[in-house]
Amino acid sequence: MVGSLLGLWLLPGPRTVRGITLDVHTMLYGATFVLLGFQSIAFAVFTKLFAISEDLLPPDPLLERLFRYITLE
Repeated sequence: MVGSLLGLWLLPGPRTVRGITLDVHTMLYGATFVLLGFQSIAFAVFTKLFAISEDLLPPDPLLERLFRYITLE
């Protein structure tokens, strides 16, 4: 979320905050934050799915309802 907000804030052009100019490199950090956040969420979901499929965790009713419409294939 922070990375998306940072990227949107810098989209019109460079911004100066207290004498420090934030430009393309700061936007690159924002894009990195977005990628790290997405990968963290995906890792958590896939870890939970694996644990449920290996009977390490009990089944999740929300995921069962979701998989009626969406399959992993």
